[in-house]
Amino acid sequence: MLKQVYVIDIIVKDIDKAIVYFKDIMGVDPINTTGVGTGVGDFRMVHFPAPGEGVGIHSIGLFQLTTDNPQTDTGKRAKKHLEEYGEGVFLFGFMVDDIDKTQKDMEAKGYKFNSPEPQSYQMGRGNSMEERFGTTIWYAQHNPDGYQTYRALADKT
Repeated sequence: MLKQVYVIDIIVKDIDKAIVYFKDIMGVDPINTTGVGTGVGDFRMVHFPAPGEGVGIHSIGLFQLTTDNPQTDTGKRAKKHLEEYGEGVFLFGFMVDDIDKTQKDMEAKGYKFNSPEPQSYQMGRGNSMEERFGTTIWYAQHNPDGYQTYRALADKT
């Protein structure tokens, strides 16, 4: 069952310019999240904490490929996205109560996921469906302290 949209990720060609733009709009500094997650070795990433202290959308992410020849599946999908659609939203992340059940339910409807089972990362577990309409859907079940873990990443940058 979907609980909320929690992240919107945007692929950009020049992350430094995008940081200036979103910092001016949102009025907060981004958190350096490079390396946070699975399959993100081809990216430089930041996330801007959204208003609301973790209720609803908790961040707006910016992703820039750091190579013209990505080696990860996620990097390859991002490169394809940039070539086909250009810069813009490429991922919506939804919080769910039970990631395993959500994946099974969606697979029963005929949807395919990018990994055979949910992957662990710093804030919990999640998995993404195959891209459709230029957008990837990511489902996540975070640990009870997942939002605090995310905010603590700022201390490590």
